[in-house]
Amino acid sequence: MKKSIIIFNLLLLSVYAFTIIINIPFDYDTIQAGINAATEGDTVLVAAGTYDENITWPATNGIKLIGSGEEDCIIDGNQQASVIRFEEDLNGIIDTTTLIIGFTIQNGEAQGSSPDHYGGGMYCHSSSPNLINVTITYNSASFSGGIHCQDYSSPSLTDVTISNNSAIQGGGMGCIFSSPGLVGVAITGNSVSHNGGGMYCIYSSNPSLENVTISGNMASSLGGGMYCNSSSPSLVNCIFWYDSPQEIYLSSGSVNAFYSDIQGGWTGEGNIDSDPLFVDALNGDFHLTEFSPCIDAGDPNSPYDPDGTITDMGAYYYQQGINADFSANPIIGYSPLEVNFYDETPGNPTIWEWDFNYDGIIDSYVQNPVFIYNQSGIYSVDLTVSDEIYEDTMIKEEYISVIEPLVANFIGNPLSGNNPLEVNFTDISSGYPTSWLWDFDNDGFVDSNEQNPIHNYDEEGVYTVSLTVSNGTNTDTEIKVDYITVNSVSGDIGLLPINTKLYQNNPNPFNPTTTIEFSINNNSIVELSIYNIKGQKIKTLANNEFNKGNHSIVWNGEDEYGKAVNSGIYLYKLIVNSKTEAVKKCLLLK
Repeated sequence: MKKSIIIFNLLLLSVYAFTIIINIPFDYDTIQAGINAATEGDTVLVAAGTYDENITWPATNGIKLIGSGEEDCIIDGNQQASVIRFEEDLNGIIDTTTLIIGFTIQNGEAQGSSPDHYGGGMYCHSSSPNLINVTITYNSASFSGGIHCQDYSSPSLTDVTISNNSAIQGGGMGCIFSSPGLVGVAITGNSVSHNGGGMYCIYSSNPSLENVTISGNMASSLGGGMYCNSSSPSLVNCIFWYDSPQEIYLSSGSVNAFYSDIQGGWTGEGNIDSDPLFVDALNGDFHLTEFSPCIDAGDPNSPYDPDGTITDMGAYYYQQGINADFSANPIIGYSPLEVNFYDETPGNPTIWEWDFNYDGIIDSYVQNPVFIYNQSGIYSVDLTVSDEIYEDTMIKEEYISVIEPLVANFIGNPLSGNNPLEVNFTDISSGYPTSWLWDFDNDGFVDSNEQNPIHNYDEEGVYTVSLTVSNGTNTDTEIKVDYITVNSVSGDIGLLPINTKLYQNNPNPFNPTTTIEFSINNNSIVELSIYNIKGQKIKTLANNEFNKGNHSIVWNGEDEYGKAVNSGIYLYKLIVNSKTEAVKKCLLLK
């Protein structure tokens, strides 16, 4: 298991509050179109699926490209070109604020004239993106089958797998005048027809490798694991094993290795030369078995493994005892948000206790539960596991971000009166709209762009009103039919039709009171009642005769017994002359 990384939820919170979130394929069909539309700091969220694309990164720093996970979010280069390219003309503006998280990058092919023959999976020129939880596999190129770093590129790779790529030089990764940083990276099963099966470092390339496993790579000439010429990589807590023809070939420069297991041995403090005892190296499983000499053999000054012991060597630590771990998908989205939780605890836990909103109440005892977040907010999640001998808890703070959906809504006041009638309109839309288009008389023309406009109706009539709102990414429209009734100055109210209608409560969400408006077209017996989400009546607001016209009733958030109800979704039903006319939802948030 890789070392646990909790992915930037505070960052996602700031993104949701202050920048634009672009959803693929809902807002744009392709990832390329999504990142082209993004500006600095924006997030492009990619749903599960396979995307056949060869992406050229725009000259925009700080874009966050976030996939749903390596297992089910795949960018496939279709053997046409590099899967992702940070081109020469970006002039080094791409730094580690540019994020790529949760993808598999596969089937890229970089052949042809320079620089098109560099980097089958990813090509970085004077660029330093930050890659987290990414798999780069089955790509090919003349140089650097998996990822190529050129001319002072220093990408940061964390929990990245680079496997089964091929090239002439640099099967997994190639560095020219570049010094990337690798933490928790596995470079395995790559091959070349010349030098550097796993890594190829030339011309003052000084990569930093921490807890990296390089194994099972092959070069036809030199450096099965790593080839170095005029470069000085640094290694700590690494494993180099089963590479052919040798683990590290040093033409010139130096390799500074400490607390690493290198087949054939290497000078340096804490280094060993012992079979790491992988679980199944032949089939690509480079986890450590129970008696591996790499367990607790890393630098004692390095951060502890998640199980609280001294760090192990290699990309995958060996779990001692029991250590709770889990993931979720998705971790950000609009309410109601259905989230799948996955227990990833090593070993054999038999008891699971989930608290999805960190309120101290156990919500599920299932190993891999599904939970629906109905209310917007930022939620911490904790999981306690036990194998009936050991017990451990993992808390992921502010892990799930639930965004209030964009839903257009408004109220007017007054809803009826003699002409000329001045009506104050108030936007009560959810989802943080940034633009408003009002049509006060349903004639297809925009009458106002203000959030809370005032409109004068000079002629008698019954008017339909519409509001279209946008938050820069999504739009929504609310149309209220026959909403405003304007009578002639003589007061001939009976000449104008009034429809029976139940309006959305205001405010919504509310705490503790809200106003419910309705209209009836004849004198009628009206019942207006509140129900919980199970359909149980909890409060009768009215049950008596009302005159024809518009009416409003206030609900104070209490049940029939005067007790304040809990936060949640409630229904309110309008029954006119024993006939149900409408049911609407309201949301109480405390």
